[in-house]
Amino acid sequence: MIRLSSEELACRPGTSLCPDCPMTSVDALAHMIPPQANACAFRSLAVRARAPLPSRWFREYGLGIVRRGIVLRQRLDSHGRAIAVDAVGPGGLVSLSMAVGGGEDSSVGGYAVNDVILCACPTEPMQGSMATHPQTPRDVVRLQSQALDRMERLVDARGRMTVVERVAATLLALVDSLSPFRRTEVISSDLQQTDLAALVSARQETVCRALRALERRGLIARDGDGIRIADRQRLEAV
Repeated sequence: MIRLSSEELACRPGTSLCPDCPMTSVDALAHMIPPQANACAFRSLAVRARAPLPSRWFREYGLGIVRRGIVLRQRLDSHGRAIAVDAVGPGGLVSLSMAVGGGEDSSVGGYAVNDVILCACPTEPMQGSMATHPQTPRDVVRLQSQALDRMERLVDARGRMTVVERVAATLLALVDSLSPFRRTEVISSDLQQTDLAALVSARQETVCRALRALERRGLIARDGDGIRIADRQRLEAV
């Protein structure tokens, strides 16, 4: 595995698209990338696995789209404790300053679950595009709606009565919405039990027992690739 440091990478110049450009998958903000734009408005930000997103990114960038990897978004409470609020895979929107709120919020944060490349637009160009290009607000609202639906699914899962119910609902939310343009029945092994425990808001040992219980009932299967949904209908009924 290539180990990445937290750094900004130059995007392809001129009218050349990156071969795995996430904008072509999400079908949004196309006017800000080649070939419609003379130069790409986004910066490629690299974060190594398990490293935090630099706090300055939440000041300097309006929004980000995951190009590779998984980002776990967090908020910090008044005691500095991190609460997981979102898990974002390729093609998903990562809330940064969102280009519309302004100001600075020290309570937001996140980290890379695995090696991540995030395509992010600096705040000033994003604000300018919001003000001058009629398609930008519509695209941003659509991306935000996808992110809101994903976060609502995770909040709903966290509100279930038992940890087994919470884990089951969280797994379903992840396979349905981790990557908005590509549903899968497998949750990558890169998303560790510590990450799942943070999303479920439970101890890792408790989440481990819940996973074993679901596996014994034949609702999920675990292998080297990760957690596979084996019986979705019954898992939904948990």
